[in-house]
Amino acid sequence: MISAKANKKSNFIGKHSRLLFRSIFIVGIYIVVSALIVFILFERTGFYDATVPWRYAIAQICHVIIGLTLIACLFKRECERAILSIVKAYRFSKKNILVELKNIGVVTFTAVLAKFVAILTTVLLLKALNLKADLVSTSQQTEFEVLLDYENSNVIILAASYALTILVTVFVIPCGEEFVFRGVLLKQDNAISHFKVLTVASALLFAIVHFDPIWTLEYFAIGCVFAYYIFKKRASIITTTISHSILNALSIVVTIV
Repeated sequence: MISAKANKKSNFIGKHSRLLFRSIFIVGIYIVVSALIVFILFERTGFYDATVPWRYAIAQICHVIIGLTLIACLFKRECERAILSIVKAYRFSKKNILVELKNIGVVTFTAVLAKFVAILTTVLLLKALNLKADLVSTSQQTEFEVLLDYENSNVIILAASYALTILVTVFVIPCGEEFVFRGVLLKQDNAISHFKVLTVASALLFAIVHFDPIWTLEYFAIGCVFAYYIFKKRASIITTTISHSILNALSIVVTIV
């Protein structure tokens, strides 16, 4: 009996270890490798400067493009599946606009609710530990604080900085992250039968790569919501991408206000 349980546990670990390793590897390529490539290229030319908003925004755009290109070259099968699902979703959305809008509304509302609960839980936990934290994530706060400090610059440069920062935050990053975390990661072999493991893995990796330890629960909750709707409710990556964009836009408003 003990041997049977041990074998069952061993088989469970064996089934999921490869899937988890691939997930970590894919995310590592997208985040770490592509970031290093962008940094090395831009650092050598002297272009990269995190204190100059429009340059930083262009670096982020290149980061996403290079990351997606690397993944497309190394994980063709998963990318093909993700792209096929996007094409099908686009065709569906085009014919059923009202249904798609309803889906976007439901997913966004659920994600906002999960975000609120996660933030509230984090704040209560921090309060219990006598710690304080700003209600805006560190990454977005830093970006927009730099942008606001940049207001004395030339009007054209300032306008370009705002436009590029909003473009990156509301459009580029959501597209890149959704394609990787809710597209490629959830389109691996036998993904349906590994629903729970992939939901937790994709959400956890999504939280980790934001490099914001205090608000890890917030990102994890949002990742779980998006993965759940894709797996169980057959929502599309287009739906989660638009919802992701709306969440980022709301974060911008909160940061500025």
